Amino acid sequence: MAKCLFGPLCLDNMGNLYGITSGGGAYGSGTVFKIDVLGNFSVFHNFTYAEDASSLNGIIDDSEGNLYGTTQRAGTYGIGSVFKLDTSNNFSILHSFSYYVNLDGAEPFASVTRDSEGNLFGTTTSGGMFGSGTVFKVDTQGNFSLLHSFNGNDSSDGADPFASVTPDSHGNLFGTTTSGGMFGFGTVFKIDAQGNFSLLHSFNNDDGSSPYSAVILDNLGNLYGTTTVGGPNHSSGVVFKIDTLGNFSLLHTFTNNSSDGHYPNSLSMDHQGNLFGTAFSGGSYGDGTVFELDNLGNYSVLHNFNNSDGESPYSAVTIDSHGNLYGSTVFGGADDFGTVFKINNLHQFSLLHTFRHPRYIEGPSQGAVVVDSLGNLFGTTAGGGAYYDGTVYKIDTEGNFSNLHTFDGSDGGGPCDAVTLDSQGNLFGTTAGGGLYGNGTVYELTSHISNQTSSLEVVYHGYVHRPGSHAITQQITFTNTSENTLFGPFNLAISSLPSGITLNSATGTTVNFSPGSPFITVGGSSLAVGASISVTLTFNDPHLSHISYSPTFLAGNGTP
Repeated sequence: MAKCLFGPLCLDNMGNLYGITSGGGAYGSGTVFKIDVLGNFSVFHNFTYAEDASSLNGIIDDSEGNLYGTTQRAGTYGIGSVFKLDTSNNFSILHSFSYYVNLDGAEPFASVTRDSEGNLFGTTTSGGMFGSGTVFKVDTQGNFSLLHSFNGNDSSDGADPFASVTPDSHGNLFGTTTSGGMFGFGTVFKIDAQGNFSLLHSFNNDDGSSPYSAVILDNLGNLYGTTTVGGPNHSSGVVFKIDTLGNFSLLHTFTNNSSDGHYPNSLSMDHQGNLFGTAFSGGSYGDGTVFELDNLGNYSVLHNFNNSDGESPYSAVTIDSHGNLYGSTVFGGADDFGTVFKINNLHQFSLLHTFRHPRYIEGPSQGAVVVDSLGNLFGTTAGGGAYYDGTVYKIDTEGNFSNLHTFDGSDGGGPCDAVTLDSQGNLFGTTAGGGLYGNGTVYELTSHISNQTSSLEVVYHGYVHRPGSHAITQQITFTNTSENTLFGPFNLAISSLPSGITLNSATGTTVNFSPGSPFITVGGSSLAVGASISVTLTFNDPHLSHISYSPTFLAGNGTP
């Protein structure tokens, strides 16, 4: 049977991709693979039967390129492990969980998380001293330590954590358990930097029940989360907050009437502290909602799905730098095959695309859509297309939908997760089936953008320090010195800036720039022979030194 990649692909700072398959390889138990920047595929590691990648929970990477993950089974005792794969392809099991030998946990359901110092943290759903799960740490030297064993029979403790923990900048860990606590309906807990465990809240069903998702933190240290069920009068889930003093409050209860959603999914937070989310069902038409909880605690339904514009959103929304929301639904639309939607920062809903196909398709994959720095959306469908094997699509900033690729089985089928976007606009992903052996593929879609810097004369004008600030301004003029007209759209990429120096603004007649983006849209559909484009750049330089950088002029159809 074909196996999906577990978790998204990891992309390092050199452009290499890493991932895991849950089957296949020399022993039939899965592999860790790498695809380098030239597209060369190599197997880092073949999992043995004892290691068993079929129960993997995904991988993460660190700043040095090492990979880490957990398995629900496998390991020395067959009930889970934490593993590492270093940059020299050396695979090692950092820890094997055991029911009876070390009483340190069993069957981790979520992957590990990493703090700013590189320590790994995670949970197991069962095992430990009392059989109700654990919280663990693996330090930067690979040393394992048990931080807590949950006791489901102790009302001051939780049981059965399914989500990983969330670290803050002070070394504290926060998490949830799906059961246990004073009333048996789950908990929110904290483990401080000294390893002291405390319950922050015990759910009593009237204020929520069985949180399966991790909590999120705002920049003040307040916690936010959801429960998919529970709430006053047997409601359909809640959104809650726990402040820095440990005070619990219900921000919203999802009622069973038609004016609200039911069964909320994970939350997203914008830079102002507003919370956004989706509810799987409910609302005016019973097909789900998009909601907002602003930073003052005010709740509002931003949209009620009505099947014609979508049904059953399954994942969190994606927020761009302008405050626009993007998401997808599993069902609904013209043929009930799912939709892609946008809600702008004025809370106006628009249907970006409805998926149409006469054969099986469940709409977009369950992974969220991906937004690039210019606001274009990318996603996949699990089926449909000319050959019924799925597609990769794009929706541009004008709402124009295009199929970037239609799978035909020979190149893959059934893409099973969201795509990964690199800094050059290339897309990477995996399929669950198809390919040469019918067991799935790893694919790349190139952006069709060409580097045209060598076709131009690049002239730098001025080098101005602005008095009383750390700003440095310089103008660049690009003149087409080739024998052919260059065709846009045109983009300028700035790279190789010294550490600590940032590009704050870019101006010109047809320039569009978002702070923090590596790309500047310089506009124009063509640049005739001898014609020029000028861009004025403003850098922030704390040291007011003479800076250097590399401008790259990109032309052609695609998305940087």
